[in-house]
Amino acid sequence: MYAPSIQRVLVRQGLLLAAALCILLPGVAPAQKVVTELSPKQMTKILTSMGFEVEDRKDDSESDEPLWLDLAGYRTAVFLLNQNTDAQLYIGFQQKISAERVNEWNQAHRFARAYRDKDGDAVLEADLDFTGGVTEANVKAWVKLYRDVLGEYVQFIRSEPVARAK
Repeated sequence: MYAPSIQRVLVRQGLLLAAALCILLPGVAPAQKVVTELSPKQMTKILTSMGFEVEDRKDDSESDEPLWLDLAGYRTAVFLLNQNTDAQLYIGFQQKISAERVNEWNQAHRFARAYRDKDGDAVLEADLDFTGGVTEANVKAWVKLYRDVLGEYVQFIRSEPVARAK
């Protein structure tokens, strides 16, 4: 019998190391496509993949006509603006809100802004800028976050303001 050559030992150790790495390292997720604009058709596809029913726009042009969906039980507009390079989620309520209450909300919350429309009614908006690129996962996370914030906002505007001690 003869001793295995150093070359065989190194190859065997290398193969064992490669096999161990394959087993121990997590799988790599496939890269998502990064986009800097989304057409109404692409946005509709993303929203329907999340389980939302989206009211189609009459055309695929760059008009200001929004897509509509039911979000947390409320009819919500999705605007694609600036040649489809950013998006906005918008909902307006037929409920009056004071400037003080709006300020109270905005001081305590991020990722969406509240304001009073010209009639003094409550509004909640959120924007997503596609500059630098976004993935489908980014858009989905943005919609989910807005849905969660919307639920909190509805509770806030329906609740009575808390009297503060002076």
